[in-house]
Order: sequence, then structure tokens, then C-alpha cells
Amino acid sequence: TDSTVHPLFRGLGAKIHGNVVSFLFIPVVIGIIFASGLANIELQLNAEELFTPQNAPAFDDRDAVDRVFTVGTRIATIIGTAIPEGTNMLTTENLLVWYDVWDNTTKHTFKYNGTTQSYTDVCIATKTGDCQFSSILSFWNYNRTLIASQSDAELNQTITNAGYNATEPSGTVTPFDAVGRMDASGKVVSMRMQFFLAEELEEITGEEDSDPEIIAWEEAQSVLIRNTNWSPIAVYSLTRWEIDEAGGSAIENDVQLLIYEYILLVWYATFILSRNSNVHSHGSLAVASFASSGIATAACF
Repeated sequence: TDSTVHPLFRGLGAKIHGNVVSFLFIPVVIGIIFASGLANIELQLNAEELFTPQNAPAFDDRDAVDRVFTVGTRIATIIGTAIPEGTNMLTTENLLVWYDVWDNTTKHTFKYNGTTQSYTDVCIATKTGDCQFSSILSFWNYNRTLIASQSDAELNQTITNAGYNATEPSGTVTPFDAVGRMDASGKVVSMRMQFFLAEELEEITGEEDSDPEIIAWEEAQSVLIRNTNWSPIAVYSLTRWEIDEAGGSAIENDVQLLIYEYILLVWYATFILSRNSNVHSHGSLAVASFASSGIATAACF
């Protein structure tokens, strides 16, 4: 390979040596052009937009379905596991903390358009005005005092006596399988609670794909879960806002890494080609550098 690129880069090195100012000025100008482009770049961080063909009817079809059903249903999920993972989740201590998770989530406030709001402002409500949610706490009618009065064995017995089905305050029936998971030995190893959000479709404008009020609640709720110590259980939140945030952050980080790699490789290749020295080894490195730059640039787009 060295014998092939040797004449090429030897001649290129001679030209660079004879026109050092020009060969330094041109990369600087190109770098300024690239920098101005990077400063004004607009990244598409919406995963749905990235993986949906342009001008495809998918979004129009979804909007049509949403208009027919008038109100969109969006679900925020919270998952809890005991610490260490795999140990029994259904204990009095753990269930009381799980109650606190539900209580804090339903009462937590957030700011939207300058007003203070809570879950009751964004939830799907029944005709009686009760917000809809589902949790294993429904087996105790969301009564913290009742939970605290029972032993670990009595908690299990309560679920068994109810036939593994409980009624939520909204009147809906919640089966145990929807809010808890047992291992092969019958031990409850994780729990799940869900909050049902009502998206007001008329609030979605422009390039938005979600009700901004719902987004504000999901963000506040996610921050609450992350920033609170729920020991002795581990609590995780899963909302559409978190998915979009994680996806956008991952894409942005990848693009930034590719940009940095591109700049470093171009600088390295320029440095190698600008040296007035033997190119037996430098030639191959320069070719590899430019090839890597091309791959990085292609990956960016």
C-alpha cells in the first residue's frame, strides 16, 4: 500500500511545501464555512419523524383517527421493585412507600401557562369526576391506615380473598396481573401503577405531536420520581416525555460525537499531509483518516 500512495503523497507534499500559505488558508476558510453550518444546523430529534418516511400518510391517518375519537388517551406508567431486586415487594413497609408514590404523584403540582395544576387537571375523569388510575393499592381502597394495620401475610390474604380483582374508585375493575407480577414461587417481585391522561387534541398545534399541558405534567412527574428517595424500593417512571427526551438526547449525543470525530480527523489528516517529510507511513494514515471522515459525515446525514 505504501508503494502505491508514496508517489501521490510525495508529489502532494512537494506542492504543499511550495504553497504553504495557500494550503493553510483554504482549510481555514473551509473550517469557517463548516462552523457556520454547524452553528445553524437544525437537528430532528423526534424519533417518530426520524423513522417515518417523509410525506408518508401515517401522521395524517393518526390525526384522522384522533379527530373521530375526539379525546386521546395517554398512559403514564410507574414501576416499583424491591431492593435488592427479586425480593418480596408485597410487605407492609414496601406497600406504604408504594402508597406514598401514588399519593405524591396525584397531588404533585406543576406550572402550565402561569397557573398551578395537578393530575386532576390532565386526567381522564369519570362522570362522577374521579380521575382514572390503576394500582395494586385498589385492593385496600387506597387507604393508608388499612395497609399499615396489616401484616405481610394479611396483605397477601387480602388479594387472595378479593379473587385477584379489585375495584378502583372510578368503578373500573383492576385484575392483579395488570398491577403486579409474581414469580414462580408466588412472590410479588414488582408492581405497576398507571395514570390515564386526556390529551386535548385542539391544543396540539404547529409541529407539536402532543398536548403541551400533558407534556408539562409528565415532565414534572418524571422529575419527582427521579429526585425522590423511595427506599426501600426502587421506583421507575415511564412516560412519553421521557421516551422523547431519552431518544432526542441519544441522537444529539451521537451526532455531536460524529461532528467532533470529523473535525479531529480532518485536522489530523491536514497535519499529516502538511509535513515535508517521508510519507511511507504517513500516507496510509492520511488515507484512513479521510476515509473515516467520509464515513462519519455520511453517518451524520
